[in-house]
Amino acid sequence: MGYLLGQLVFFYMQGGIGSLIGNQLAGWLWLRGFCFSLIGIGSVLMGTVLMLSTQDLLPGHWRGGTFFAIMFGGSMQMPGLQAILVELTGKEIRGRLMAMCMIVSNITMGLGGFWSTGLLSMENGYLLVTDQVGLVSMLTLLAVLPLIWLIQ
Repeated sequence: MGYLLGQLVFFYMQGGIGSLIGNQLAGWLWLRGFCFSLIGIGSVLMGTVLMLSTQDLLPGHWRGGTFFAIMFGGSMQMPGLQAILVELTGKEIRGRLMAMCMIVSNITMGLGGFWSTGLLSMENGYLLVTDQVGLVSMLTLLAVLPLIWLIQ
């Protein structure tokens, strides 16, 4: 699977639209009591789509949709996580926990990017991704489900 630079830019634009829509839907669902479900749904959606896209199981015209779905799933997780922090902690430490959560998630994304650089390559102007990236991503995102059940 390979991507040209112009394709990547277009995919990220589609991902941004998915993020906007996902965040709005998450707010609507959160108001109806689906707090923990948002985190689980977002994680499963992101993991499944990452695995499908890196295994080349989807036709080429679906690639933009995968970016949309990944960002859609990711944007559904954060409102649920923030609501859980509000419910489980006092206001004295809530801000620190939210800041720590953002720091940990950014470090995790950075480490994931660093880890996966050995599995990426450029060939004739195309970015090539190996299927191990999708499998590891899916497994780690699915590991979120038991953690949600433990907290619940």
